[in-house]
Amino acid sequence: MAKSLSFSRPVVFDYTAEPGQLAERAQRVWDALADGTIRLPPIERHVLDAAAQAHARLESRSSIGALILTT
Repeated sequence: MAKSLSFSRPVVFDYTAEPGQLAERAQRVWDALADGTIRLPPIERHVLDAAAQAHARLESRSSIGALILTT
């Protein structure tokens, strides 16, 4: 069984046959962001001194989006 393990990472280029398709799909995403259909998740910023608090939020799964440590 151990030899049958695999790791894969899908890449958008594997799912589009032509560069034009990729451009069209990307534009649809940008348009959806612009009109509010898709919303970006919130970004929480914590000073470096609050790294323990940020880590606790990650562990508790009480945050969504990115947590960024700043100086």
